Amino acid sequence: RRVHGDGKGEYATTFFGYGENGKIHKIKEFYDPDSLGGLYGAITEYLGFEMLDGEFKVMGMAPYGDPNKYDLSRLAKFENGELIVNTEYVNVVGLRRYKEKGKGFYFTPKLIEWLGPKREGGE
Repeated sequence: RRVHGDGKGEYATTFFGYGENGKIHKIKEFYDPDSLGGLYGAITEYLGFEMLDGEFKVMGMAPYGDPNKYDLSRLAKFENGELIVNTEYVNVVGLRRYKEKGKGFYFTPKLIEWLGPKREGGE
């Protein structure tokens, strides 16, 4: 059995299913804007790395962080079997919502109000 999660695929952002007798059986899918991969990409941008390139760096640093410093639960929740990404903080659908020095990002000004200024690479 496999679980596939992506920022954005052909249709679904997350797919739960299994393969049996040469066929793939879908259990559940989530669609935009509810994407854990998209959320992770937006946070990667906020931390000063390039989306679709720096996520592995954020994953690599995660074990060294202090999980008590920030409660990130406001960014996404599971409710009634559904993943819900809080688009008040990040949004990977449509236009990039926050612009700085002519570049757009997938996080919002509300994320900056909460966590402080966008980080620059190398900080």
